[in-house]
Amino acid sequence: MRTSEFRTLVQHVLARKPELIADFEQVAVAQLNDADPAVFCRRTRTELERFRPDELPAFIDAREGEVSARYIKEDESGYVKNDPDEVVLSYSLRPLVEDVTRRFAVGAKAGARAAALGVIQGLYAERDGKAWQDPTALDYLGEDILLGEACGIARIADAWGGKLELWDFQRTVPEWARQISKVRADR
Repeated sequence: MRTSEFRTLVQHVLARKPELIADFEQVAVAQLNDADPAVFCRRTRTELERFRPDELPAFIDAREGEVSARYIKEDESGYVKNDPDEVVLSYSLRPLVEDVTRRFAVGAKAGARAAALGVIQGLYAERDGKAWQDPTALDYLGEDILLGEACGIARIADAWGGKLELWDFQRTVPEWARQISKVRADR
């Protein structure tokens, strides 16, 4: 059975037996809570390893209307510009961030926390750039940009009530633990 066919079947069953909705929701939340941080770490690393600096100009041009205001920065002369490194990184990680957010939205906090921690671990694992196929990628996506994105993921968890604790970071991303905690405390 195809996904769309299965979806239709479930909708018909629930329409005929609305008393099953609560059971379906419980099973769905349990399924989403069963998240392995290592899987999200690997998915994050895969996305980062796909980054190609020589594709950056075309990437920015193709997504001109999608650049979020959070990526607009003011340089020393007061000129406001987009920071393309952060745009590319954030766009690359968008499916993972949406997965974390979706899990929080349906009440699967444990799964969302595990997913968020896995994404942060993936960013941390790539901080030296050794796994990247393109050695110049580290010049474009340096550790400070990766750390900034990790702080953003931690803030998402905080906003949804799934705060990751300092010990989570000390155990999994020791060199970033203090910085992530400080940035979150400064919000």
